Amino acid sequence: MAVDRLKLLADLYGFPFPEDLALSFEVLKKVKPLEPLKCLSATLDVHLVGPFEVLAGRFDKILPLNEMLLHWRFRTDPPELFTVAVRGEDEMHWGYWLKDPKAHDRSKTSHEASPIACGSPHVRIYPQPVDRTFLGVVRLLLEVDHARVQELDSLGLMMEGEREQFTKLSRLRDTIGRYSGSHPAWISKATGEEWLLGFTTLPRPLRKKVADPPTLFTVALSRIDQHLLSNEPNEALQLVQFLWPKMNPKREGEIWPRLREIYQMTNRSILGKICQMTEQYSQRTWVDIAEME
Repeated sequence: MAVDRLKLLADLYGFPFPEDLALSFEVLKKVKPLEPLKCLSATLDVHLVGPFEVLAGRFDKILPLNEMLLHWRFRTDPPELFTVAVRGEDEMHWGYWLKDPKAHDRSKTSHEASPIACGSPHVRIYPQPVDRTFLGVVRLLLEVDHARVQELDSLGLMMEGEREQFTKLSRLRDTIGRYSGSHPAWISKATGEEWLLGFTTLPRPLRKKVADPPTLFTVALSRIDQHLLSNEPNEALQLVQFLWPKMNPKREGEIWPRLREIYQMTNRSILGKICQMTEQYSQRTWVDIAEME
């Protein structure tokens, strides 16, 4: 009997993902039907993971040994980020940003889906929204690479490898564009730098780093506790987000219990569960749950 993978996905994670996930997968699997998870690998070095693996059938007959909520969750990820794609070179990753996984509005169209945010396991930043849809993120990555190759060409520095990459980028863009229908991110025929000029939500340059006072973390923790005692979880969460880039393994032990209390007060049980499990497996070296030790 055929497996209902959307139902399996909801059962494994404990909630249904935005419809944008399934719609994106329907388009992307046509690029490489026999190996859909590798449809972006050769061109962008980006691999589909997490929920996409469930839709591709990886878990049809294999039950994970632990909660799927830890599957492809990096140590630096806030609980709201659910990774669906990872770049092999630097492990930059993209995922759905769900403030409350059980309460997100699945009635919205794909083009109004929950934001896609990016994170990095090597630089602790609080992930910022990149686009409203996963296919929009794919288009952005394609055009950034395309613009880089265009610049090399304009400077007379395009080598044979870059020319081959240019061909791959063009072929992948044409293929996805052919299958994406009226998706907003794929309507424009502009390419490379020309397309990027119309992309108004490119991440802003990082501000100059200023050293924090040595007592800042302690003071902020005290303020978080005050907000929790005053039944002000949203104000406490804002301070946690402020502290996130300043975290280290020692400080994590002080943040996770407070974050779990915030989610308990705001009835976000899935996110609270992620906090608990992250604490439990604080020394883990794996992100793929199939490699769990």
